[in-house]
Amino acid sequence: MHEQVAIQYTAKAYQQDSGLAMKGDVIRGLIELITNCDDAYTRAKKTGRIDVIVRRSKKRGCPPEIVVRDAATGLDKSQVIRNFTTLGDDVSGFAEGQAVRGLFSRGSKDTAVFGETLFETIKGGVYTALTFKCDVMKVTVTSHKAEASNYDSLGLGPLEDGLSATMRISKTGIRVPELRELVARLSSHIQLRRILVTQDVTIAEYIDDKLSQSLKVVWEAPKATVLLNESIPVPGYDVVAQLEIAQLETRSDGPVDSHSLHGIEVHGRQAIYMNTMFGQSSSSTAFIRGVLTVPAIDDMIRSFASGKGDLKNPTQLVSRTRDGLEDTHPFMRALTAAVLEKLKPILQTLEPKASESGSPELRKDLTTLAQLLAEEMKVDLGEDEDIGLGGNLPSTLTPIIVIPRMLRARVGSRRTLTVLVRESSAAASGLKVAISSFACRLVDAPTKLERHPSFADTLVGQVRLDMTALGSATVVVSAESNPKESGVCEVVVHVDDLDEEEPTRLEWKNPSMSVTVGKTRSVCLRAPLASSPTGELAASIAIGGTNVRLKDHAVTMSLTAKGWLEAKVHVVGISHLDGGGGGTITATTGEETADGTIRVTVPTQSSGLHIDIDVVDRFEGASRGSIKATDIGLQLIIFGRHRALKDRLGSRSEDGSYSRDREIDTRVVIAEVVASVAADYALMKKVTRDPGTFDDINRIVFEREKLVDRYLKILLEGLNAS
Repeated sequence: MHEQVAIQYTAKAYQQDSGLAMKGDVIRGLIELITNCDDAYTRAKKTGRIDVIVRRSKKRGCPPEIVVRDAATGLDKSQVIRNFTTLGDDVSGFAEGQAVRGLFSRGSKDTAVFGETLFETIKGGVYTALTFKCDVMKVTVTSHKAEASNYDSLGLGPLEDGLSATMRISKTGIRVPELRELVARLSSHIQLRRILVTQDVTIAEYIDDKLSQSLKVVWEAPKATVLLNESIPVPGYDVVAQLEIAQLETRSDGPVDSHSLHGIEVHGRQAIYMNTMFGQSSSSTAFIRGVLTVPAIDDMIRSFASGKGDLKNPTQLVSRTRDGLEDTHPFMRALTAAVLEKLKPILQTLEPKASESGSPELRKDLTTLAQLLAEEMKVDLGEDEDIGLGGNLPSTLTPIIVIPRMLRARVGSRRTLTVLVRESSAAASGLKVAISSFACRLVDAPTKLERHPSFADTLVGQVRLDMTALGSATVVVSAESNPKESGVCEVVVHVDDLDEEEPTRLEWKNPSMSVTVGKTRSVCLRAPLASSPTGELAASIAIGGTNVRLKDHAVTMSLTAKGWLEAKVHVVGISHLDGGGGGTITATTGEETADGTIRVTVPTQSSGLHIDIDVVDRFEGASRGSIKATDIGLQLIIFGRHRALKDRLGSRSEDGSYSRDREIDTRVVIAEVVASVAADYALMKKVTRDPGTFDDINRIVFEREKLVDRYLKILLEGLNAS
């Protein structure tokens, strides 16, 4: 006998799905509600006002509220019930081809994950209200003839229709930013840029029902010069996209994200799906702003949702978490290839050229500075540092150690904490985890503790975390039977790319490496802790080619203070001749293999660290210079048109020299810029390597001043001697 049983969608499942979509950030909720208002105006084929109201109270126990309302079409009772009690079915009109954004029939309802959301609407003189709570999967709908007070509370005129959504932020740990931060984040977000041009969006703040301030939210596109604007075919698809690439007048610093001025916006017919640089990371990307318009994206999303997926469209193209398009989708891969064919040549033309470095005398001095700096920075960059925990082991006084002590990770990433436990402590019988905010969440229960293969009286386990929202959190790992036995990790969730990412498989830290002829260099082999939860993993090493000799044919990767496995492998440079002096290096653990290449370079005075310094005739805003890693070392660029340098260098001749680049005061300023840029780079590496040591801003400032002073002293002495 067969019986069909309905699948239950529980409040817990709703909270998990909505939590992933909102990530503890009320801005994401505001974007959903504002775009819904714009969709309503689009269906009505008109423009209008969108009001955002923030209500706060100084009284204890009164959570803040955020209201988003429009005067578009409103909904009748049947539409309210269908729209706000249906999960996963298209109720927006997107499936019918309307130019709206409702892809999952989830967005507005997901906002209730912050506590609850009250939806109120008036249509044809009838008022309807519904409250959606995050922990209850049943709702009560109220409907009656609209009264004057209803029109007033929704900000509508006597004959207007419209809808209002009120997010009541009652869940612990959810932050409602101050008004100016809200305006700044909303005015720059890519999903709102079109809306802010066509609709009248304002945001007002009330404190205990008294108006505090009111601001208009606007988007102003930065000044840029169009470099390319043409149609590009997407290989393998009968699709043409329109690509416009422009050069920003002023450099846009920071990572490419939903708020950055640089990046290429990917547009459908109505929605802006993402802002991306398609995997490019060169310094010239900071000047690129573009728009890629692909109406076919909407068609593919609609086709898959209707059950018409195929080999070219096998999965949903848009991310369920509203974080853009899925880069593993075949269409996205083909689209990326088409864009990069046009983008890469433009990036190359914008890259600084070494030939712009000035007169022969200046270039000679820059070479001197590079050699002196390389010798001085080698220690600060820790190229030969020992790997290990540095005595950071559990004891009677501290029976639980959490590694790392401080963790910085990008929002949306997943990281592993290692927990070391003294075997004779109460914690050996089991662990529990408490997290202070929604910046991160526990993926699974802590793993079962196992005996550590090298450390006596020590057990080891892991805790997996998802980084769900910008902010910070304290993660406390304690003994189930004795909360006083605990260890702590301070977590900071951010959006930049400055931190070293946890490896996902066996890998060389730098797949392309170099070693100097006649020198021994250590290269880093890494693996995630999941490869060996006990904290140690053996690997065999092999070299291909005759120009590099291997000192370590077998190594054991060990748990580091960063939270994953690492080992140093020592190689010796033999010759840089015979086909460029390159060779391959392979590590094998039995289950995984990591391949890399090693380039052999000629000796320099920098004793292993190679630095190039160039002056380029460019202006990049507040930045006086930049530094980045290359396959043979570091490249430090000085921006000659910065206000602090332009007058010192003077006018530039056709041969690349500057009228004042031989003057002593010019050389001193250049040395100071080099010292400052190098100090910032070395300090970033130090903080990333050992964040617990730099948890105080005064400590960071002091360390930077020390580095600048030391570098500048060496550089000035070297210039004086030359």
